[in-house]
Amino acid sequence: MTNRRMFIRAGGAAAMGVAATAVGSGPAAAAGDEPAYAEGHLGFSVKEFGAKGDGTTDDTAAIQAALDYAAAPGRTGSIVYLPRGTYRTSKALRVHPATTLQGTHGNHIDEGDKTWVQTESRIKPLDTFSGPACIEIVDRDTGGYPAGSAEQRLFHLTLNGSALAAGTGVDGIRFTGKIHGVVVRDVAIFDFPNHAITTAYRTPSDGGPQALYSARFERIAAKGNGGITYSFNNTTDSQFTDLESIEGGSHGFFIAGCGNSCFTNCRSEWSRHNGFDLRGGNGIVELLGCSTDRNGFNGVSIDQNSTGEGVIVLNGLRLNRDGKSDNGGYAGLKINGTAAAPVATAVLVSALAVETGTNDDKTGPTTPQYGVSVDNATTVVLESGIVRGRVAGYRAGGTNTTLKVGATFLSRTAS
Repeated sequence: MTNRRMFIRAGGAAAMGVAATAVGSGPAAAAGDEPAYAEGHLGFSVKEFGAKGDGTTDDTAAIQAALDYAAAPGRTGSIVYLPRGTYRTSKALRVHPATTLQGTHGNHIDEGDKTWVQTESRIKPLDTFSGPACIEIVDRDTGGYPAGSAEQRLFHLTLNGSALAAGTGVDGIRFTGKIHGVVVRDVAIFDFPNHAITTAYRTPSDGGPQALYSARFERIAAKGNGGITYSFNNTTDSQFTDLESIEGGSHGFFIAGCGNSCFTNCRSEWSRHNGFDLRGGNGIVELLGCSTDRNGFNGVSIDQNSTGEGVIVLNGLRLNRDGKSDNGGYAGLKINGTAAAPVATAVLVSALAVETGTNDDKTGPTTPQYGVSVDNATTVVLESGIVRGRVAGYRAGGTNTTLKVGATFLSRTAS
């Protein structure tokens, strides 16, 4: 076509669940003009709606106007594009169903590390920010949508919360209630006061799941966030691939009730608490090829809150130098119930590797104390692995109803 820009015809006065005045404001163009929809993968540029991306202007209204406009009837399935720039915001950006918010780059190297080239592409909340999260995705009831909330996409984004005060409880991305089929890919989240990504319950008026489900998360990096880096509550039937947590203020991953989901090649290092705090429920949840390094408590923790009759599968985990806080009975893998409340969920472990070590500069204690520690569990099968601990590679205590240790499960003590 001779004209390299094609135009989308207006498809209605109001976006789903959004006031008509917000959508009707349209782009920052001549009255009556439609915003240009760039041919190819780009979409509606937020700059056509007045966003500056200059690092100082509050671009919240402009970006939200683009998101609202793209979600209006007749435009669902559209992309809202953030060209290179630093976009300051003062409240949460809400991404509506069947809408993609796409930037230019998810910066997986720590923002501010001058050792490496720094990109100029980010959303950075102002210090006056007020709201639950930098980006929020909500259910049908909360958003006022005519149908179920589904099919949101977040691609190639960097979120920087370094201007926010500690203790304000602001998350990077928050999902609230029953949401279906979200995809998040190539996203980086730095320095938010609370969680990098979290899912929150909400009972839907039309029944069914109370949280995000059938989601896909891929290639996500998060560093220096004050709460749990990745908090997934009842995020069932989902796939999580290559999620990395560095220096989180609590657990690297909190995984509770995520039946029929798989975490592949995910990693937690230098988190204040557990690398993976894993609580099974009904269904099967698997950690496949995941790794930890120098987390404060256990590499992987499964405790008495695992009450469902499902199965936790741990396959090919690499757990290194965890228990940095020391002397808490920490382990690479700790399965720890109580006499009154044993771990009810079955645990199957194969090809497990646990190693000890100190800090990178050779200071600090040699940890963990144990490679694997099992207390008061209903069903545990340690099929294969090589595990090492400072005190012992493997220990078992309390009352374990069924505890099977395979012939190729080897225990070693640090020299």
